[in-house]
Amino acid sequence: MNTKKKYSEKFNLKLEELKSNKEQIYALMQQQASDPETIAYYEQQAKELGDIDIDILED
Repeated sequence: MNTKKKYSEKFNLKLEELKSNKEQIYALMQQQASDPETIAYYEQQAKELGDIDIDILED
């Protein structure tokens, strides 16, 4: 139980850190999402994954 509480405290500290930096994090995410290389990468991934036969995933 003590370990669980320790992890919970760490989680809450990190969560508060994220909340306090929310605007900067969203700005960085927007910048990265707008990057032409990032867009090209995910477009290519969508094309490649679109060719996968989903029947193999049903097992």
